[in-house]
Amino acid sequence: MRSGSIYAMVAAASLALILLVAFQVKWLRQSRDLIEAQFEQKVTMAMCSAVERVADACGGDRSNCADLCSSATTEPWGLTSALNQSMQCYNINLPYCVDVVKDCETDANAGIYASPITAILGDERYVQVSFSEKQEYVSQKMGFMVGSSIFILLFISGVFLFALLALFRQKQLNDISVSFFNNMAHEFRTPLTNIGLALNRMKKKPVSPQDERYLDIIQGESGRLLEQVERILHVAQLEQGNYLLEKSPINLMALINEVVEDMKLQAGRKNASIAVDTAGEQALELHGDRLHLSNAIRNILDNALKYCEKSPRIAIKIQAAGNFAELCVEDNGVGIPNAGRRKVFRPFLRGAHTKDMAEKGFGLGLAYVSKVVAMHGGYVKVDSLPSQGTRFHLFLPLKHLPHAG
Repeated sequence: MRSGSIYAMVAAASLALILLVAFQVKWLRQSRDLIEAQFEQKVTMAMCSAVERVADACGGDRSNCADLCSSATTEPWGLTSALNQSMQCYNINLPYCVDVVKDCETDANAGIYASPITAILGDERYVQVSFSEKQEYVSQKMGFMVGSSIFILLFISGVFLFALLALFRQKQLNDISVSFFNNMAHEFRTPLTNIGLALNRMKKKPVSPQDERYLDIIQGESGRLLEQVERILHVAQLEQGNYLLEKSPINLMALINEVVEDMKLQAGRKNASIAVDTAGEQALELHGDRLHLSNAIRNILDNALKYCEKSPRIAIKIQAAGNFAELCVEDNGVGIPNAGRRKVFRPFLRGAHTKDMAEKGFGLGLAYVSKVVAMHGGYVKVDSLPSQGTRFHLFLPLKHLPHAG
């Protein structure tokens, strides 16, 4: 995984965590407002109920009402007694102070509420109730929600940090493995190249048929090993993320014919036929890296030659598909099962059907193909069934995209 992708994931996860915190804070505020609104509603209803009860007890006698409204009254139907009963009825168990005032002064945040007592005295006076422990009541009600929110946020933050550390650890291991394979491939390539040069010199001298057979075996195996080393180097370069494609105009049909011509000898050893549909698009132009695109096509053809239990028959066709050039390579090989198709483009993974065959490899060919096509802005599709061959579709952006309309 590239550093840019990791940093993008970290940024996205951090943003999600910040949004979660903001959502939790907003939810807690709304919950607090709801609790305060419910408390205010219950107090208001209790006060109104107490006023109505005292008014009913007065029976229209204003002088009696004046006595009943005294905050110090101890009569059973006094205002204070009525408020106590109403508060208990609405399950309000906080201590409070009661007073009769001329001016209506309310402050919900401070726990001060007022209700008119015009029905009792006939003038504009108010009964005022003050709850000194109202904020403690609200905080107590909020305790569980605040605690659970803090626990959830801490838990998610812990998981995020653990995943972040694991991600960077995985990136570090990936960088080490890429560096190791890169260095290993470079170390192997030099002696293999020297072996090839030495074999060429030896084959120029007269040797016995038996020795020549051994030299051919050495040359074939060293060439196969050198090919795998080159694949490792290519994949390592692309995985490092800092490789720049050397793009130039490319005629796709000409590139295919060039690759097929280079692989004629290899195809001849397998008694294979490679048919290029010349009736297809001849003038499809790409803007890409000739080396890597030719290597990608060569890898697909190489797999078609390797993984076939009979004489390989390969058909190549190209056509325009919207803004893309579609390159289709169809073979009559062993095919790929459904489960294998989902991981066929992963590096170092090879299907079980290929492991049982004589052809060996690191499982880098198709991973390299997928990487190269993706770097060109295209994509790869594969259709296959076991024992019924495989069809690869490479979609590559055209050099000159058609204008809309």
